[in-house]
Amino acid sequence: GRHRLPPTPRRRPPASRMSGPPPLTVSTSGLDSSKKHVVHSHAAALGIVVMPDLTAACTHLVADTVLSDKYLVAVQMRIPVVSVEWMEASACHGEPLAEEDYLLRPL
Repeated sequence: GRHRLPPTPRRRPPASRMSGPPPLTVSTSGLDSSKKHVVHSHAAALGIVVMPDLTAACTHLVADTVLSDKYLVAVQMRIPVVSVEWMEASACHGEPLAEEDYLLRPL
């Protein structure tokens, strides 16, 4: 039999010139459509990826309530849960800020 060549590996996109941490990835929980819009627009400006689902790849959960399944999952996965204000303040500074001042506190 003829040997089949392995599929050529996809070339990785070139690394960006800024060598820094990998991009942040956020998911949202409990936000109304206007707040979701705020998150998406700020995320685009900051180079943050917004995921529909909370996965292990997410670095933050942006929420306005601690009464959600995503909040509980985030806590279990040790993913910081921050308010929309974190996105707004980060956008004002032009870079993601430390999340300590914007963490949602459990009830």
